[in-house]
Amino acid sequence: TNLHQRRIPTAWPLCAIERRVGLFLKESILVSEKLSESHTVEGVFTQSLLINGLYNRAHFFMHLGTLFGNLHHKRMVHRDSKASNIMVRYAPGNTIRFEFIDLDGMRPMVFKTSHYEHFALKRFLFSIMRYSKLISSTDIVRLFKAYLVAAKENGCNDRNARKMFINTMRADVAAYALKKQEITRSATLSENVSDSIAKR
Repeated sequence: TNLHQRRIPTAWPLCAIERRVGLFLKESILVSEKLSESHTVEGVFTQSLLINGLYNRAHFFMHLGTLFGNLHHKRMVHRDSKASNIMVRYAPGNTIRFEFIDLDGMRPMVFKTSHYEHFALKRFLFSIMRYSKLISSTDIVRLFKAYLVAAKENGCNDRNARKMFINTMRADVAAYALKKQEITRSATLSENVSDSIAKR
């Protein structure tokens, strides 16, 4: 409800289920309403719904940028804002509406550190890298422009500032991807070592 008070679009929460050991929270599940006639953003790409014309392409990326820009402006961060955790549907008036799910990862951005600066957008961009062939440079520019305007960032109406921001974000996403690959390699190596020790 606090997220709704901040006007951050999410599925309406119904109840929370928690597993605690003493005072410590070990696991939690948030049960929310079912969003009818909706798709995940990942589903939009995998099912080619932009190409098939179900969603207006320009509006889709502009509203997506606005979604993340508003989140940033309200000093909130979604630590798992991948494409499968964002729902999209048509709202009354035939407008596109995005809503966050998997809200366990939603946190206030208490300190504006370099790690959390634009983190939700970086995490999202990383999750759609596999669909790069379906996304044009115009789509990305629309997304970033809407993001900067909604986030009320300095230079949002300056073309050179937008270009610099896009290049910085691309570099950050690439660095994030490399970090993720290193973590995956380390985990795989650790599993292989554990298997080898177990077999001895």
